[in-house]
Amino acid sequence: MSRKLWTGAALALAVMIIVAAGLFFWQGQNEKHRLKASATFSQYLEAPATEKEKYLQEIGRRFADTPYYPRALFLAAQQATEQDKAEKLLKEARHASQDPYLYDIITLNLAARMGPEKSKEALSLLESGKTAAFKAFFLELKGDILTHGKDFAGARKAYEAALAERKFSKNYTPIVERKLARVSP
Repeated sequence: MSRKLWTGAALALAVMIIVAAGLFFWQGQNEKHRLKASATFSQYLEAPATEKEKYLQEIGRRFADTPYYPRALFLAAQQATEQDKAEKLLKEARHASQDPYLYDIITLNLAARMGPEKSKEALSLLESGKTAAFKAFFLELKGDILTHGKDFAGARKAYEAALAERKFSKNYTPIVERKLARVSP
């Protein structure tokens, strides 16, 4: 083999080694970051109520790119005593969530927390589901909101669609059937 060929092969091998080392280093750094995020989230969970805000801010500042941030925001919203603060936290959690199932759970909670004065916004939120897993719950809540707004025909359609989505659930069906009977003529 010629010297030029050996030099090219050595250069290619060196590049592959550098890329592999960089990849292993990057993976190690990501793992460390996730472990630190997990530890901080655990501290948030175990912290007394007076210190939770401190940990929530730290998770947001250092670990907003991890799944722990939207989960911490969701938990903080569940514990919030003021409606406006809870809605703000849920909106932020919804925006930060990369998990479609968590996104849907947050969306359901946000729509359910909105009062009658925000029913149009809540109905709009319920159109943004990302998974089929929660579709029946989205439709049921839509029926509840429409019932509260005295749109019984719309509520009936929503409850019927919810039943069609959940026809296999024995525990869920009677609840929606009762709601449907309430709005049926």
